[in-house]
Amino acid sequence: MADSPDIEFDAEDARTWMLAVGSGEATALTVDDDTGLFGSRVALLDFDPSDLDHVRRLVPHTRVAPTPGVDSAIAISGSSAQGRIQLFPGDLDFFERINIHAPDEATAHAMLRDAIHRTAIRAFAEPDIVLVECNLGVYTEAVDERGRKKDAGDSIEWAPADVVAKEITVTAVSDGTPRTYRWDEAPLVGGWFYFGWVA
Repeated sequence: MADSPDIEFDAEDARTWMLAVGSGEATALTVDDDTGLFGSRVALLDFDPSDLDHVRRLVPHTRVAPTPGVDSAIAISGSSAQGRIQLFPGDLDFFERINIHAPDEATAHAMLRDAIHRTAIRAFAEPDIVLVECNLGVYTEAVDERGRKKDAGDSIEWAPADVVAKEITVTAVSDGTPRTYRWDEAPLVGGWFYFGWVA
């Protein structure tokens, strides 16, 4: 299979990766002194260092906007870390952990909503990045969101216009009447938030 002209495959890279997985070192943390990257040995074997400059250029445009009382750490994940395995990955995935310093949960929720909103609208003023969607909060009942059924507990998917308006109107499945969810009131459950960008 490695000799097929239609398949790009480096037998030595594959062998090194398989040996690392088989040796039980797959989850052992390691540091690449040349790049400063760290992570599991297998993840670093998959990452193509030539992608690092591109990734670093995207980070300031995709990470959560600086917000007083909010600390964050961002990392590459998914196909972003698979440049040697997926030579032409379709996207770059980032994972960002957010820590909020607040006196109570309600204040923390307000700070988080503000940070996510400022991050989403920041794209409107920056070149070379487009906000496609933002997930924040969950539905409290089954709804039809732009022709897609969403169950209670499913993420609210805010289109760019919804983000600007800070509200989204959907249709309740139970009785077919409209329901408006407001950004500042959307139930925050589960700690999962998502930005879809084109950069």
